[in-house]
Amino acid sequence: MPKNIHSQWRHSARTLMITALAATMLALGGCISGGGGGSSGSRSSDNNTVDFGGNESVTLSWSAPSARENGDPISLSEIEAYELYVGQQSGNYSDVIRIGDNGNNSYTLRNLAVGTYYVAMRTADINGLWSRLSTEIELNIQ
Repeated sequence: MPKNIHSQWRHSARTLMITALAATMLALGGCISGGGGGSSGSRSSDNNTVDFGGNESVTLSWSAPSARENGDPISLSEIEAYELYVGQQSGNYSDVIRIGDNGNNSYTLRNLAVGTYYVAMRTADINGLWSRLSTEIELNIQ
């Protein structure tokens, strides 16, 4: 697997380890209460496939955070959910996909059309506190 996530993909079944998206860490100060973020006009999906109008797939995987943004530890039992933000313009996410934790550490984006996609992620704890969005990554589907 290429180390450069900006590399061009050649196969329809792909896997990408995303440690940058590693559901980074939960905030204590300046955190957001409740769900939903994303861009106006975004579509949401609860563990369902969002149709991007193509036939390519990319599997994203991550490691659960072990610490909050302030450095305090967080146990796996305190993680409630993840949200993937996906769009075709940097910083403008048309789709928000909520993934219940249940030990999940991967998600397959299906039905991707040829083009560039930008993905970021955040984590929620059982108290409804959300992390900031992770660093955005770029996926080029050819």
